[in-house]
Amino acid sequence: MQKNSSSYEEGDMVILELPFTNMVGKKLRPVVVLSSSELNLVSADLIVAKISSSEHLPDFEVEITSSDIEEGKLKKTSYIHCHSIFTVEKI
Repeated sequence: MQKNSSSYEEGDMVILELPFTNMVGKKLRPVVVLSSSELNLVSADLIVAKISSSEHLPDFEVEITSSDIEEGKLKKTSYIHCHSIFTVEKI
């Protein structure tokens, strides 16, 4: 679902272009919105955590499956990377 810049809510899963950690290049990635819905109404930025189907640091990740989401689906079990937080400008 397309969202306008003021309609992001905490917990939304969206696709954003994120930089690689070495800052050389970027890639479209699924993310979960962490910033509160109230903050998202007044801020030009979103705070997000990367979602990946790869498990890297199990102690710092939250497993999610299609049964955990209200809308859409995941192709396979994925992980919210709590160690990979980004602040991104809304478009």
